[in-house]
Amino acid sequence: MPVRTMFGFAVHILTALGAVCGLLALHHAVDHEWKQVFLWLGVAAIIDAVDGPLARKVQVEQSLPRFSGARLDLVVDYFNYCVVPAFIVCESGLAGEGFGLFAGSVILLSSLFHFADSNSKTK
Repeated sequence: MPVRTMFGFAVHILTALGAVCGLLALHHAVDHEWKQVFLWLGVAAIIDAVDGPLARKVQVEQSLPRFSGARLDLVVDYFNYCVVPAFIVCESGLAGEGFGLFAGSVILLSSLFHFADSNSKTK
């Protein structure tokens, strides 16, 4: 396997690890361990900040043309910036008694429409 292809896979694995960070955040949210929740979301945000520039630097689109890093990034972003926060709102009681599920649902639905908008992200 060419080195360039290996670097491409490494960048995609880094992006995917962002979802693992989100899962760890959910794991701690269940136990109301909020410091750990936000620690893992912070790690996910750092990964999200560096994976795109790395992908462009190693020219992932050329070395792995069938694998969509943009789609992978979109899925991980939706999970970390929408699903996890919606769960936090539901689990923490921030929305008030009886409103957590409604507030979490609003977060998920409004975010889905934003993520589905093909003009919402710059290239």
